[in-house]
Formats: sequence, structure tokens, C-alpha cells
Amino acid sequence: MEKKDCIRFECSKECKDLICSKCKNSNELEDLCENLLLYHYTVKNNVLWNDIIENCDCYESSKDIVYDLADCFKDNRKLYYKLKALSRGSRIAKGRECEYLKLTEMYILLEDVSDYKKSICLAVSLNYHTSNDNLTEASEAVIAIENLQKKSEFAYSMLCEYYSTIKNYKKLRKTAFDGIESYSGQDVCINYRNHLREASANIEHGGMI
Repeated sequence: MEKKDCIRFECSKECKDLICSKCKNSNELEDLCENLLLYHYTVKNNVLWNDIIENCDCYESSKDIVYDLADCFKDNRKLYYKLKALSRGSRIAKGRECEYLKLTEMYILLEDVSDYKKSICLAVSLNYHTSNDNLTEASEAVIAIENLQKKSEFAYSMLCEYYSTIKNYKKLRKTAFDGIESYSGQDVCINYRNHLREASANIEHGGMI
């Protein structure tokens, strides 16, 4: 099925590509990707999605559109938005795991990318490996995250899940403390506090540390 029209930003030009050459340079491109990543099929009357799907009827997922749109970026955002599009929240899209992990390896080597963004992508990899009991690969992702100066909220959560899984309660307690210190007052701290109680209870009762 062919795309019927371009996604419109500043123009109404019809073209066979997903986005026309003029709109590729629009400052609104990043905003569009972010909005599409937030879209969920349970949201009714989503004007953005309805407008796009009318013009691009070959797509079934908003994240699939973001994956293609990422090619319009000429900097590190190209890799970043492909990675975001391949993830479904904290999960990697089924059947796209190898692609996600390969792109992550490329992304974390870029020098002009913030540690915060790197930690998000690595945390998705960590969640994938931990969920599939690939603990050797998971430990490599943990080391990569730990070496970052700035970690995302999600990265702290996945580190806590990992240390809880391997029953390293000393590291779990420290990570939960660090998460609370970094994101004090935010909703995610509830999760960190739960892990902190888990770690403290197990250490108090002689659990593995």
C-alpha cells in the first residue's frame, strides 16, 4: 500500500515520500516524533494520529512512522529516534531485538550524546536481558550504565530491578538511595523507596548482599 501524501508541517505539497524535502528541515520534526511516541491506540479522537493516518494509510503504528521519520535527521537524533521507535515503553518491539541492541551499541559510542539519553537506551537493553535471564549480557549493560555520570529515572529503576533479581541487596540499597537523591519529589521515587525497603529487610535478615 502506497503513502498517499506527505506529513504536513509548513506546506501542503503532495509527494510520494513520507515527508517532503522542505518539511524535512522543519523545526517541528522533533516535536512530531515526540508526539507520535506518546500516542497510544486507546486514546480516542487523537487529532494528530487521525490526520497522519489519513495521509499515510500504510502504517499501523505511530512508532513505525517515527522509525522512518528518523532518517530525516542529519545528526545523532537519527539513531535516538530509531531506538525510541523500536522500544514499546520499556520493552523492545518483538522481532526487533537484535536491531535495537545493535543500534544501542552504536549510540553509546557517540561523543555528542548526553549520558541521560544513553542511559535510557541502555536501560531498555538491560530490561530485555534481565527478563530473558541473559544475566551475562545484563551485567554488561549494568556496567555501561554505572559508568555514566547522569542516569535517567528509568535507568535507576532498571538497575534496581537487576540488583533485586540477582539478590545483591547492598547494591540495590545504594542504587535506590542514589535514585531518590537524584529524583527527589518525583513519582518514580515511590518505586525506589520500595526497593530500599526490600534491600534493608533482606540485609537485616542476613540475605545475600
